[in-house]
Amino acid sequence: MRIQFGAFLIPYLIALVFEGLPLLYLELAIGQRLRKSSIGVWTSISPMLGGVGPAASSSSVDSKWRKPSWIAPLK
Repeated sequence: MRIQFGAFLIPYLIALVFEGLPLLYLELAIGQRLRKSSIGVWTSISPMLGGVGPAASSSSVDSKWRKPSWIAPLK
């Protein structure tokens, strides 16, 4: 069976370039300016955005835990 990743890879790269990298740079720039962590940056922008930092941190940890479970079937 041949695995084809093109259908996923192209939209992923588009989303990464146009959404992921600008948000990363925004968070880094504001965090350096305000001298706050990634969680504190979003709260200082707007209290309604206070959940963005913890959500990003938890999704990062979650993806590291789940990664072996979806890579194993591909081998």
